[in-house]
Amino acid sequence: MTPAPVSGYWDAHVHLTLYGADALDSLATHGIVGVRDLGTDLELSL
Repeated sequence: MTPAPVSGYWDAHVHLTLYGADALDSLATHGIVGVRDLGTDLELSL
């Protein structure tokens, strides 16, 4: 895949537990380097 032309984007609304760790690679491919996860159970993230 071709890297995104601009990197450093943030996605302020993701649900990582729906897609698993593979979602992070996909986000990074599109230039997203930070996320705010709104869908993860607090117990799972600790």
